[in-house]
Amino acid sequence: MSFTTFTFLLKNVKKGLLKLNITDKTDWIEFIIEDNGTGMHKNVKKENNHKSMAKVIFEKRRKLIQKTHNKDFNFEMVNLKDINPEKTGIRITIQIPIIE
Repeated sequence: MSFTTFTFLLKNVKKGLLKLNITDKTDWIEFIIEDNGTGMHKNVKKENNHKSMAKVIFEKRRKLIQKTHNKDFNFEMVNLKDINPEKTGIRITIQIPIIE
């Protein structure tokens, strides 16, 4: 199977950067999304009690695919400042299995 990588750089009017890398890894497709924003702030109080359900729903679907198809489906979110204090932003890596 071929090895293909697509990288997209998107700039917004605030000089932010969003990098999207999509790679065919034969048994899975890997998505790496990285930005240069402020990153995730630990111990930050939200002004309201709103709780986004997107992450909860994604995690349920991820676990269902793993269980149903007995394949790894990985998700990782990293604060870039934790890797390198000189950087800001977040890197999200999603490895979705190819199901035949």
